[in-house]
Amino acid sequence: MSESLIPYSAFITLQILGWFIFLKSPKLINTRIIFITIMSSSLITLFIGISWDSAKMNALEITNASLRLTSLMMVIANLSILRLMVSFPEEKDLKLLDLLLLGAVGIVVYILFMTDSVIVGAEQREGIIYRLEGQYYRLYTSVATGLLVVSSLIGIVKAVRTKHKIFKLQTTLIVIGTALSLLLAVFIAMVIPILLKTFRYYYLSSLLGFVLAGSLAYAITRTKLFNITSAIYNTIVVVVSIIVLGAIGGITLKVISNYSTSLANVFPLSIFLLLSILILIGNYLNKFIRKILKFKSNYIETLLNDINSIDLTKPQEEIVDKLVKSLRENISSTKINLFVENEVGLLENIYTETNTEESLDKNLKVIEILSSYGNKTVFLSSEIISDPILKTNADVIQDMFKKLSSEVIILVKDGTQTIMLLSLGEKENGRTYDNYDYKALQTIYPTLFTIAYILKNLKKQKITITVNREIEMSRTITETILHNIKKPNPAELDFEYITRTSSGLGGDFVDVIKIKNRYLIVIGDISGKGLTASMSMVVLKSSIYTLIRNKLNFKGMVEELNKIIKENLPKGTFFSGVFILVDTQQKEMFFINAGIPAMWHYSSKLKSISQIQGEGKVLGFVKDISKYIQINKVSLNKNDIVVIATDGYTGAKSLEGTTFPLSITENIIKLSENKNSREILDKLFDTWYNFVNRKIEDDISLVVFKLS
Repeated sequence: MSESLIPYSAFITLQILGWFIFLKSPKLINTRIIFITIMSSSLITLFIGISWDSAKMNALEITNASLRLTSLMMVIANLSILRLMVSFPEEKDLKLLDLLLLGAVGIVVYILFMTDSVIVGAEQREGIIYRLEGQYYRLYTSVATGLLVVSSLIGIVKAVRTKHKIFKLQTTLIVIGTALSLLLAVFIAMVIPILLKTFRYYYLSSLLGFVLAGSLAYAITRTKLFNITSAIYNTIVVVVSIIVLGAIGGITLKVISNYSTSLANVFPLSIFLLLSILILIGNYLNKFIRKILKFKSNYIETLLNDINSIDLTKPQEEIVDKLVKSLRENISSTKINLFVENEVGLLENIYTETNTEESLDKNLKVIEILSSYGNKTVFLSSEIISDPILKTNADVIQDMFKKLSSEVIILVKDGTQTIMLLSLGEKENGRTYDNYDYKALQTIYPTLFTIAYILKNLKKQKITITVNREIEMSRTITETILHNIKKPNPAELDFEYITRTSSGLGGDFVDVIKIKNRYLIVIGDISGKGLTASMSMVVLKSSIYTLIRNKLNFKGMVEELNKIIKENLPKGTFFSGVFILVDTQQKEMFFINAGIPAMWHYSSKLKSISQIQGEGKVLGFVKDISKYIQINKVSLNKNDIVVIATDGYTGAKSLEGTTFPLSITENIIKLSENKNSREILDKLFDTWYNFVNRKIEDDISLVVFKLS
C-alpha cells in the first residue's frame, strides 16, 4: 500500500491549501473558482488512492465507482479552469456561463454513472488496477483535455493583451501550470497505458493536482513582480534538483528491476524517500549554487549601509538630501515625495519632485485604509489591483498614487498613527518595482522609522544645531518614549518605576496601558546597547500599541510581538521581560514571563514573600513561541506588593566582584507593607546603587506596585 501514500498525502495537502486560499478572501469570485478547482483536484487524488487500494483488495465495485468519480472531478476541475480564464483577472459574475457549465457537469454525471460508454469497470491483474474503458473513453478524455487547451489559449491571449504587468505574470503562471498538468495527464493516463500496456503507475496521476492547484495558488497570491535575476537563479536550482532526482531515481529503478518482481513494489516508496531527502538537502544545494554562481543581492546591502550612515544630528535638509540620494542611486527612484507629521498633526510635504500638495490629512480615507492593513508598511502599485484586500478599495488608493505620481508608497507608523509618508515614482531605468525592491524597502524600514521620528521632532522642536548624535537621540526619542507614561489611577493601583542606562541610550523600558478596567504593564530589556537597542525599543513599544488596538487576546499579543521581533528587528535582537495584566476590580494579576529574571510577590495576608516568575522564554529566538509561553495567575489583596527587576539589577556586582544578594531585596520588601510604592522603590534602588558603588554597568529597570 506504499503507493497510495502519495495520493492520500496529496489529498490532505490540497485540502489545506484550498481552504487557506478561500479563507483569505472568500467574497471574491475568482477565489471561489480557484477553491472549487483545488477541491476538485484534491478529490481526484483521494479517489485515485481509493481506486488503487480497493483494486488490490479485490473490492472492484468500489474501484469502479472511484474511477468514475475521478473522471467526474477531472471534468469539474477543467471546467473551473476554463471559467477562471474567462473572467480572470476581473471579477466577472457570469451567471449564464455558470449555468451552462453546471449543465455540462450534469451531462457528464449522466454519462459516467448511467452508462458504460466511458468506463465499463475495473479488474485486478497481479495486484494492479486495470481500467476497462468504454467505446467513448478516448473521445471523453480528448474533450476533457481540450478544455485545458482552450483555457491555455485564452490565458495566452489575455496575457498578451493586458496592460498590467502583474496580471501578465499571474495569467502566465496559470497558463504554465495548466499546460504542465495537461502534459502530465496525457503522459500518465494515456501514453504509459498505451505504450507500456500497464496501469502500474496510475497512482502517480495524483501529481496532477499538485501541479494544477499549486500554480493557481501561487499565481493568485503573487501580488508583486518577479526579480528576473532571482527568477533565473531559482530556475537553475529547480532544474539541477530535477536532474539530480531523475538520475538517482533512474539508477534506483535500474537496480531494483534487476531483482525479483516483489522488490519492484518498493519503487514508489523509494522515490518518495528520495524526494524527501532532496528537500532536506535543498538548502545545501542552494548554498552551493550561490557559491558557484556568486549570486548575491544587487543593492540591498549598499542601500542599507547608505541609509544607516546618514548623520541624524544634522539639520533637516541634509538628512532629507542624503535619504533621497540613497534611494535614487540604489533603486533608481524618481519623483520622490516626503511627508512628515507637523505640530498640528498633518503630514507636511518637506521634499517634493512632483510639486504635489503641501500637506496631507492623516484622516484621509486612503491613509486610513493603508494604515489599517495589519503590519504592512510598503505598498507597490501592482498590489492595488492584485491584492484581495487592497483591490476592494482600488479606486481610492489608485487616486492617491496618481496624485503623487508614485509607484511605491511607504507609511512609517508609530503604533497606528502615520508619522511619515514616502512615495517613490517610476525608475530612471524604466523597470518596474518588483519583489526584490519590496524586500529592500522592508529591510530599511527600521532605519526609516528612526529618521521619521527625528524629522518629526525636528519639526516640532525647531532643532537646527549639530549635537552629539547618541546624546541628542536619547533626549528626543528615549526620554520621550520612556518618561511619557500615563501612570495608573492611584486610587486603583499605586505604581512606580525607575529605569537607568549605562550609556545614555539603552533598551530597557517600562510602559503602562489602561484597557477598560485592567492595566497592561510591560517591563522589558531589548538586547544590545546604544542606538540600536534604543531604536528597537521604540519600534517594539509602538508595535504593542498597534496590537492592543487590533484587540488581540493577551497571549495572542505576545505571540504576534515575538513575530515582529523575529522578522522586523535587526538579526539577533531579543526581548527579555514580562507582560502583566492587572484587574483592579477582580483583584487578580495575570502575567506571561518572557525571560524576566526576578519577580517578587509579598502577601499581606500571609505575611510572606516569594519569587513568582517561574520559567520564561525570551522573545525573538523562534518564530512561533506559542508552545513556550503560558499565562500565570496570582490573586492580590490590598497592600500586597509586587516588585519586578531586569537583569541589570539582579546581575549587578560590587567592586569586589560579588553579585548583588537578592535576599537584600526580599528583606526590604518584607519591611515595607505600610509604605507606598515610591518609598519602596527609592529604598530598593538606593540600596542597590550604593552596593555597585554608584556605577551602572548595565541598563536596569525596577517596577513596584500595590493594589490600592
